[in-house]
Amino acid sequence: MSVKGISEFTATVVSLAILLSATASMLAYYNNLMDRMWYETGSTAQSESYKCGVKVAVVDRRGNEIWLYNYGWNEAFIEAVEVDGSNSTSWYVLNAVSKEELNRLPPKELAMLVLNKTGEDIKIYFRGGLCISV
Repeated sequence: MSVKGISEFTATVVSLAILLSATASMLAYYNNLMDRMWYETGSTAQSESYKCGVKVAVVDRRGNEIWLYNYGWNEAFIEAVEVDGSNSTSWYVLNAVSKEELNRLPPKELAMLVLNKTGEDIKIYFRGGLCISV
């Protein structure tokens, strides 16, 4: 084999190695992109499904007690309560019948939100973006 033949063979092998490296990099990027898209699509679908199943109504308000009924099929989690524009940290939720403390509003149950501070404008924020003004 001549020097020219060895040189051409080496150039071909190097070109092939560069092509394989570029292809592997593109496939890794594509795989990462597809995984991220599937994750975002799945989390968006789960979030929308949760929001559709949370249906909360204010039944009554008596002083610092707000009676809520979750007529949806998902549990409703209260994330924040605002009293007259300021965030309230002193509140708790009770089952309206048994008076046991709850950390969420179960579906098809009446619950009572008890505030330590009352005001005119009360907003209740639930997980998923649902907001109720009382």
